[in-house]
Amino acid sequence: MSKNNRNIGYADCEIDSVDLATVERDLMSIPGGREMLDEKAGLLEAARFVRRIRNKARLSQAGLAEAMGVAQARVAEIETAKSKRGPTVATLARAAKACGGTLKLEMK
Repeated sequence: MSKNNRNIGYADCEIDSVDLATVERDLMSIPGGREMLDEKAGLLEAARFVRRIRNKARLSQAGLAEAMGVAQARVAEIETAKSKRGPTVATLARAAKACGGTLKLEMK
C-alpha cells in the first residue's frame, strides 16, 4: 500500500492510548492530513474533557447521559472520539453543568 493511501485507524483506540504526536506524524504524511489532524485533535480534546469531568463527578456514562438529556451512546461516542461530528459548545456546557460545574471558554 502506498504511503498516501494508508488507512490510519485511530477511532478504535482508547483515548488515553493515542499519542497525539504519533497521530500528527502519521496524518502529516498524507494529502489533507493537516485538516484531518485539526479535526481529530478537537475530538480528542473534547473526549478527554468529558471523561475527566465525568470521572471527577463520580458519574457513570449512563448517569451523565441522563443528567444531560442524551443517550448513553452519545456520551460514549464523545468520550471515544468515534463520532465524525464533535460535541457542540452547548453539549459541553450541559456536560459541565451535569457534573456540577460550568464551562468557561477563554482566549489567552
